[in-house]
Amino acid sequence: DSVAEVKKKLIPKMRLRYSLYIGDKKDLVHTITLRTPKNITVFDIMQLAQKADSRYKFQWKKMGQKVYIYDIAGIINDFEDGLFWFLHVRKHGNKIIHVEESKKIF
Repeated sequence: DSVAEVKKKLIPKMRLRYSLYIGDKKDLVHTITLRTPKNITVFDIMQLAQKADSRYKFQWKKMGQKVYIYDIAGIINDFEDGLFWFLHVRKHGNKIIHVEESKKIF
């Protein structure tokens, strides 16, 4: 093991579940469990999920200092057609938090 690999193993980890619910009635659901560092962004979680399974593929571009995600699972944001996505985070129990802006949340 290199020094970097050893340090990576020493970082505190957590197990989390990342799910995509597609459709108004949750017509299609994909869920993956990941083991990640405790201090991680939602964007990083999305990148890990897409590396592990192509069903979580997403496309993004940087606009100024912000990341704009415009395609998740092959579905492109299109407000005129009612196609868009929301981010919900569930922490410690059943409380769901709606996140309006990407932040470090863990």
